[in-house]
Formats: sequence, structure tokens, C-alpha cells
Amino acid sequence: MPTFLTLLSGQMPIIKRCFSNGGALSRHGFIEEKSVSNSLLKKLTQIGTQVVQDIVDDSDQEVGGITTATILARALVNESNQIISKGADPKEIRVGIMAAVEMVIKQLNAMARPINRPEQLLRVAITSAQGDRAIGGLIYQTINTIGLDGQICIQNAKTIDVELRFCDAIKFRQSYISPSFINTPSRSLVEFDSALLFICRNTLTRAESIVRAMDLAELKRMPLLIIAKDIVDEALNHLVLQRINANAKVAAVKAPCLGRRGLTDIAMASGGAVFPKNNEPEPDPAIININDLGQVGYVTITKEDTLLIQGYGDAKAIVDRIDAIEEEIRLSSSQSQKKILEERMALLDTRVAVFLVGGSSEGDKKKKKDLIANAVRITSAAVEGGLVPGGGTALIRCMKHLESLIVENKDQRLGVDTVRRALRMPCWTIAQNAGLDGDEVVYIVETAPMYEDFGYDVVSGKYGSMSMKGIMDPTKVLCTAITNAAGMASLLITDHEYMISNK
Repeated sequence: MPTFLTLLSGQMPIIKRCFSNGGALSRHGFIEEKSVSNSLLKKLTQIGTQVVQDIVDDSDQEVGGITTATILARALVNESNQIISKGADPKEIRVGIMAAVEMVIKQLNAMARPINRPEQLLRVAITSAQGDRAIGGLIYQTINTIGLDGQICIQNAKTIDVELRFCDAIKFRQSYISPSFINTPSRSLVEFDSALLFICRNTLTRAESIVRAMDLAELKRMPLLIIAKDIVDEALNHLVLQRINANAKVAAVKAPCLGRRGLTDIAMASGGAVFPKNNEPEPDPAIININDLGQVGYVTITKEDTLLIQGYGDAKAIVDRIDAIEEEIRLSSSQSQKKILEERMALLDTRVAVFLVGGSSEGDKKKKKDLIANAVRITSAAVEGGLVPGGGTALIRCMKHLESLIVENKDQRLGVDTVRRALRMPCWTIAQNAGLDGDEVVYIVETAPMYEDFGYDVVSGKYGSMSMKGIMDPTKVLCTAITNAAGMASLLITDHEYMISNK
């Protein structure tokens, strides 16, 4: 992947304009511009690298496919850089690139085949898990049991293998109040094993309102999750400082927008109480005891929602509460009231698939957890958007549709042609990595008159139908890859002058 510095080849006049107002004269009368220029270029290299990293991370968190996105982005940037150095307008090239990408996505969706049979889903799950049949089988079982919208959680286990369990959970749409609480930076999550819950229906402003609950959690050597209407001022500052300076196992989220009864539901499901118990604005620390704190087996907080797994509340009381809410829904004539009741029922009646990941070391566990998370995203994407021929074949089949794409001017046509040539690169890279002539393989796949999914299988070393060989890619993964690659290239080729002039 070219860095931002590579992108500036042939663009030195832009850099020199940054110093056109004069430089510092040395005692010999020479302008000491070189060191300043080198410092600026170093910063620009870091900016470009970070831009690429951020976009790749976004692609990975959405559906995966970061390798394809990176290959396509590299080709787009290299091609665009060459034509820009010859005088083409970067903004018009960007317009052409985006028009071409829109056409490619349209053709990929038209080419997609739905997953209709269980064996297809199993094959996709195993392929997404990089050929691991055990993990692929568990992902297949997960999607069959809880569906695409079901919640999936990945936890560490003290075993060697990976196990799958289905558990009851509490889920609501609130994220962590401060990113300082994140303890799994790679996935921007807060994760706790066996945590206590301090639930408050009012806004917490004073540190003394939460210190007692934190002390109780510390005595039990357990993490603490605070759920309140809001946490502000001194209370929030105290939590953040304790998290940063003392590495306290604590996090806070806002209460779900379900009124007081929603908080009561959470307290009942976790075996805790709602504070304050009287009409005071904030809890009285003197009356908080360990039995008032709820408890759950596992907590995961994402950028969108909070999931509490295996609450310690009374199971029969939870079932009775769900039945009572169903009856209220049946009797209610208010649509707004019904919506709140349905959300309360969903909060209590959530099933979650829990992957218990063991391994020979922490590094081995982390590798397996990342593999499972990525495989789940890719498999879900395949079920949602269907499959297209893999091995770069689908992208090559889109090339012919770009030849007739109508654009407004010559520079936009250069942008379209840049995308058309870049679509060869995934297939070319696969062949090159297998020790073959990438140009020859791409030519044969591109010019083959046989059938649409004709491609090359590097494992068997034979050409043929990719669908018959089971070499298929999720449509959504390819669409996301080409979209993010184009976004990355467009940002780098159109914004570098702005960034230089503002440094």
C-alpha cells in the first residue's frame, strides 16, 4: 500500500508553495527549508497511513474483506497518481471513480445468487472461518438458531476448544457514556466477566453517590456497571479518573428509554434494586448494601448497545413479568404504549449465542476470537446479500459494463478506466501469490467465452466453474470492499493539497 508520501510524487510544487512566504536564513545565507520540508512530509506520511488504516478498520468491522479493499485501493491510488501527474483534474477523476463503483455494485447485486440450501450456508460458514470445520459448524448452528438479527457474544474460556451455548440476556440500545471505559480497544468494546450492577433512576452528579457501590464491587473483586438516567459532573469525572489512573473495572451507561418500569425490569432480571429507594434526588450511600446490587454473568457494551448475559434474577419471576407484559400489549389501545411494552418484552426476552473460546495461550485465544468475529460477519453478509463467483472472477465480469458507461468529460473517463483496470487486481494478486503469471491468469479468465462464473482455482490448479468448485464470495463483502477502496482513493487524491496547505 503506497503511503501518503508516494501519492505526492510529481507534486513538489504544492509543497514549495507552503514555504513561498519565506524561510529561515542560516548564517551562510541559505534557506533552511529542507529540514522543515522533511518534517512536513513525515507528518503527511503519517496522515495518509492513518487514513488508510481507519478506512480498512471500518471495512473490517462492517463485513470483513479488508484484503480485497486494500488491493483495490492500492491499484486505484497508483493509477490515479500517474494520470494526475500528467495534468488530469483530481476532482473529475474522483467523479469518474464513483460513477464506475456505482455501476460495479449494481452488476454485483445483479450477479448475486441467494443461499437457499443448508449445505450452502454450512459451506460459506466453513470458508469464512478459513476452512476450520469446527468453528464453521458452530457459526452455522448459531445462524440457524437465532437468525441474522440474533446477538452473538465471544468470551474467554479455560479450555482448549471452542464451545457454543445459548443463554438468556438483557439487551437495550445504550452505549458507554465515555470511551475511557473501553477495555477491548481492538473492537471498541467494554467487556466484563461476572459483573455487579448499580441501577439508578435519576441523574448522578456527586462522586459520593457512586463511591459506596464501587467499594462494594472492589471488596467482591468484581467489575461494576452503573446504569443511570445520566452521569455528569463530579460523578462522571470520578469514574473516568478511577478508570484511567487506578485501572478500575468500572463502566457506565444511560438507562434505556423505557421509563422507570424498564429499570425495574433490569433490576428484577439481575437480582438487584433500583436506587434511590426514597424520593431523594440521589442515592444515600449509607443504605447501599451488596444485596442491592444486581449481578450478571457477562457484560458487553458496543458503540450501539448494551448486552447483559445470564442475570441472577429469579427465572420464574422473569417469565411471569414477560407474560404480564404480553397481556398488557393485548389489552392496550395506545400504539405508543404498545411500542414501549414491546421494547420492554424484547429487553427481557433475548436469546444470545455465546462462543466460549479456549486455547493454549492468550495469543491463541485472541486469534480464535478474531477469526470467529470475522467469520460471523462474512457469513451473515453472505446470507443477506447472496453470493457471487469468487477468486476475483465477479469483479472481472464487471469490467465490460464500464466500457459503455457514459460520463461527461475526458478526465471522468480516466477515472472510470482506473476502476476498470483495478478490478483485475484481486485475481492477479491471487495468481501471483500462488507462484503463477498473474497477467496470463487474468487474461484467460477475462476472455473466457464459456460461462459467467469461469475462474481459476489455485488449489487444484484448474480453470472451471467457481460455483461448482464452491469458490464464492459474499456480494456484500465485495460491494463494501470496492466502496471503501474508492472512498480511500478519492480522499487521498483530492484532499492532499488541502491538507498540505493547512499544515
